[in-house]
Amino acid sequence: MKTIAFLLMLAAAPKVGRPVPLKFKALDGKIVDLTAMRGRVVLLTFWATWCAPCKEELPHLKTMYEQQRSRGLEILGISLDNRRESLTYFLDKESVPWPQHFDGKGIDNDVARRFGVDEIPTLWLVDRKGRLRDTDGGTDLDAKVKRLLAE
Repeated sequence: MKTIAFLLMLAAAPKVGRPVPLKFKALDGKIVDLTAMRGRVVLLTFWATWCAPCKEELPHLKTMYEQQRSRGLEILGISLDNRRESLTYFLDKESVPWPQHFDGKGIDNDVARRFGVDEIPTLWLVDRKGRLRDTDGGTDLDAKVKRLLAE
């Protein structure tokens, strides 16, 4: 039964070239709606504070965000953490400026499960029209972001 539910969930997950239906209440209480971000390139980062590779890529993401935000880049974090306190402490300590989705379900995070994300870090790129363009953002990320920003 769980296998059927998982397969149905994967079938409903966003596909490359299709819109990404994502709306959530961020840690700061603000509503984040990907459809309202049309006109911007959005990097979705599925990550957790307990994930060493996720933490290793954070300085690069912060630098890219600082350099490309004025050109139209946004980043949204989808945290697979279990403890809100650990996440907020880490975000404050590292001065992470972008919104974070957090539901406290860890690896069973609702967004990650709905989108079929089963490993972290996972980076997705959404183009200015709100369409999923890349599900392997970890490879040649800078070049991919620059290409999407130039469109």
